[in-house]
Amino acid sequence: MNMLSLKVLAAVKLSPSEDLPGTKQAQTVINGMAGIALIVCLGAIVIGGATWAVSSWSNNSQYASKGKTGAFLALGGAFVIAAGAALINWATGLGGAVK
Repeated sequence: MNMLSLKVLAAVKLSPSEDLPGTKQAQTVINGMAGIALIVCLGAIVIGGATWAVSSWSNNSQYASKGKTGAFLALGGAFVIAAGAALINWATGLGGAVK
């Protein structure tokens, strides 16, 4: 790359804007999808916990392990979904600090 193209690349700036048409509707759709995903995670936690409990009670260690794994994976998924906006804002701030 020559110096001119490096200067052009260095001059590029990013500033997210909410002025585009459809941005509000897209935000509404994403919020709805996040709500549905959290409900699915709650269901997975309940099913995983029930599988874990019943399998432990019946001395079935293989299914107890699968129920435990399912419950904790669903809990992790709910955390990522709920913290998604904060994680994106953190990464945006971190990337904006690079000079």
